[in-house]
Amino acid sequence: MVEWLPPGLRVQVKKDYVPATDNRRSLQERGGRMQVPYLVDPNTGTAMYESAEIQRYLAATYGG
Repeated sequence: MVEWLPPGLRVQVKKDYVPATDNRRSLQERGGRMQVPYLVDPNTGTAMYESAEIQRYLAATYGG
């Protein structure tokens, strides 16, 4: 198991790496990488990782 490695190294160490939990698998499938925070807005379909970008998006879309 390579779960203890940083996400970028997991695939390098084990080419057929599959995330161990459903949540990790879902994150990998939806966004293509293992990074949080990861926002998916179900109202618009918008998805993004970076905190500052998420804050700007939420303020612009929903006010604040």
